Amino acid sequence: MKLKYLINPFEKIAGIKALLFGLFAIILASIIGFKTNTHFDGVLSVHSGRETPYIIYFLEPLISWLYASTIFSIVGFIFSKSKIRLIDIFGTQAFAFIPLLPASFIGAFSVLTDIPEKLSGLEHYEITQNMFTFSELFTLIFIAFFVMFFVVWSAIWMFHGFKLSTNLHNKYLIPFYILTIVSGFLVPNYLLSFINF
Repeated sequence: MKLKYLINPFEKIAGIKALLFGLFAIILASIIGFKTNTHFDGVLSVHSGRETPYIIYFLEPLISWLYASTIFSIVGFIFSKSKIRLIDIFGTQAFAFIPLLPASFIGAFSVLTDIPEKLSGLEHYEITQNMFTFSELFTLIFIAFFVMFFVVWSAIWMFHGFKLSTNLHNKYLIPFYILTIVSGFLVPNYLLSFINF
């Protein structure tokens, strides 16, 4: 595959095919996340967390995808002069989740539970570097960069999908993209708070 398709796959794929691949990735990530306690509870948000019923692991990325796609669709219909196809917006945004799939394994690293346990109940002045082993610190830094890489990659795909599907001018494209990403850290998680299992 050419490098440009790793940056912008939507020169080759969009619509229903992108949607199906993206939904498959979301389902697969939810299954892996259920096994590793990895959550996707916001747009471009991934972290290790509490054990919950499987349906939560599935709804988290699903709601985040629906949120971003819905906002992008509304913006497109209001500000774009081009014909907007919902299948292209929802399809490209689902496909943009694929780079996050490897991050669904981070919960398998015990350091993400060991360090919080060590810090539990301590005041900030009680925390010292000697509390953690070199292996724990190295693993934590590795995980941070590992996740950051795939989050940035997914963000790039989201941007290209938004741009291609709406053909918006940059004066609308960039601000609304940023606004959606920022609000996407909070709104899907807020919506999930109304779901009790």
